[in-house]
Amino acid sequence: MEMDVPSHFLFGLERKNCQKRFIHSLKSDSAHVLSDHAAIHKHAVSFYNNLYKCEHQDEQVIAQSFYTGLPQIKKESNVVLEADISAGELYAALQSMQSGKTPGLDGLPVDFYTCFWSVIGEDLLAVLNDSLANERLPLSCRRAVLTLLPKKGDLQLIKNWRPVSLLCTDYKLLSKVLASRLSKVMEQTVYPDQTYCIPGRLIFDNIVLVRDLLEMSKLFDLKMGIFSIDQEKAFVRVEHQYLWETLIAFGFYSWFY
Repeated sequence: MEMDVPSHFLFGLERKNCQKRFIHSLKSDSAHVLSDHAAIHKHAVSFYNNLYKCEHQDEQVIAQSFYTGLPQIKKESNVVLEADISAGELYAALQSMQSGKTPGLDGLPVDFYTCFWSVIGEDLLAVLNDSLANERLPLSCRRAVLTLLPKKGDLQLIKNWRPVSLLCTDYKLLSKVLASRLSKVMEQTVYPDQTYCIPGRLIFDNIVLVRDLLEMSKLFDLKMGIFSIDQEKAFVRVEHQYLWETLIAFGFYSWFY
């Protein structure tokens, strides 16, 4: 592995990149510009507290109605999902990851694992399988470095700063393995109309469906409507408790979640 020698250029580049991620001022909800560090901190904390607050309502009747009749994952699929991770699976996960990405708290990027896989691969496999068997991940898999990255738009609006968790590579490898396993059984639980991110399905099928519906409405003079829903920060707002309950409703064994 090669490493750049520390220089004034590299320090200057890092200083420049750091300035891009530095919040100099924010606008409050009333559009008042906040430049004081304490005020910026208070506004940011308030925004993210509200964003990440629990919105789950414990309404069992509604929940049971929602989960009733969901398709169930096959027992043999659960067996595959809960099997020990194989060396081939873990190495395939490593090969699927992009190099040059920012590492997590331990500072070990994908390139490190690729270079020294013949030395550390077997030990990492044993650690991950032992962790899954004991239902407790290593500390490196439970920590992250949180940073804010600027998005498009007015950067004085806190909503235009995206929080990113820099995770350690060992955790990302484990996630890749589990995600790969899950992708192979998704078609058992996800309705055919859902075409995005399901292996064997194409999102273009829904585009064709919309086109055909529009043609049918014209041909038969049908009163139809199409609407699109885009929830703000949808992935951020998905609650863990909802995910666990949904996996249970689909018949996943507890080991997988």
